[in-house]
Amino acid sequence: MHRPKPQNLWNVVRETVANWSQHDATTHSAAIAYLSLFSLAPLLILVAAVSGWAFGAEAARGEVQRELGRFIGADAAVAVQGIVAASAHPRTGRIAAVLGTATLLLSATGVLVQLQDALNTVWEVTPKPGFFLKRLLKKRLLCFGLILGTGALLLLSLAASAGIAALQKFLEARFEIGLSKLVGGADVVLSWLLMALLLAMVYRLLPDVEIGWREVAWGSAVTSLLFTAGKYAIGFYLQRTGVTSTYGAAGSLVLVLLWIYYSSLIFLLGAEFTRVHSRRYREGRAPASPGAVRVATVQVPLESNSSPASAKG
Repeated sequence: MHRPKPQNLWNVVRETVANWSQHDATTHSAAIAYLSLFSLAPLLILVAAVSGWAFGAEAARGEVQRELGRFIGADAAVAVQGIVAASAHPRTGRIAAVLGTATLLLSATGVLVQLQDALNTVWEVTPKPGFFLKRLLKKRLLCFGLILGTGALLLLSLAASAGIAALQKFLEARFEIGLSKLVGGADVVLSWLLMALLLAMVYRLLPDVEIGWREVAWGSAVTSLLFTAGKYAIGFYLQRTGVTSTYGAAGSLVLVLLWIYYSSLIFLLGAEFTRVHSRRYREGRAPASPGAVRVATVQVPLESNSSPASAKG
């Protein structure tokens, strides 16, 4: 594998945006936002449960709400936490508990399956026909593994935030200087790093292509920067449009869906950048996984509606 050659940045950006438009990112983002209605609460419950094993359920839920508040605002984060709390009531009875857990797992992985389909469109691959149940089970297990990974990253975020806070108190008591700005900067860098790690997992594991960690590193780092900048732009836009006042009681939910939609556009743009970078890095396409095949787009000219006989008449 050769090192990537220096390329014109404008050509990379132009190819990325062209592919992003060609692969219909807006439709995929709308589907992701719609499915998030059913997957968001179960997904957050599972992530909080994984990270809560070490720090406790209350600390995990607080960290989830804090991270949500960074991106979608405090009001929308409270609304999401209300949905999560309503969905987390324990079921009475063993059968109800088993059915509730199974429904929780299926619902939580639903939006991740849609993410996988969107990424397969980006990479122009599709699963081979046949073995539907086996492929479905593999998809769900992979998505559940990503949920566990997300919970582990949230656990790491909790530990790092606690460590940064303890270090701040120690240094301020020892040297009697204000370190709030420095700690705030470290917190931003930590959030960017954890987002980049999460995106690297998704870009590497979800699509049905064989791609290395080194190839997704640039894409995940750039997309994490886009998310960091985009969350302020999206928040500013949504506040200016007055969504909460327009939709009344449902305003917070609409705000969350719009944020997921615009964030999905950024996510797919980063996936297209990862693909463009991978092709230049490899000097060719990434091979499809053993259970997938490539999809070729062929432009065929439309035939004339008029037949030769009608043309003579």
